[in-house]
Amino acid sequence: RVKGSTVEERLKGDTTRPLLQGDSVSEKIQNLLEYRDPIYEFGAHMVLDVDEKSVDEIVEDISRNFKLLCERNNEKNNRD
Repeated sequence: RVKGSTVEERLKGDTTRPLLQGDSVSEKIQNLLEYRDPIYEFGAHMVLDVDEKSVDEIVEDISRNFKLLCERNNEKNNRD
């Protein structure tokens, strides 16, 4: 998960995002997050908060959580 303000800061100056062009960028980002977040979370195997984290920290979180997910799946498969 990410806050709208974080998205806006990360994409500042990016002109390759057609949905975020023009005025009211903050509002557009918020609307997109409100629409997309439930869809993304529904299909997610894991959900991580990424605000105020570096790329390295996010990668570490993904790696750690992926390992836990694999361990749980292995335990479940061994029980079945």
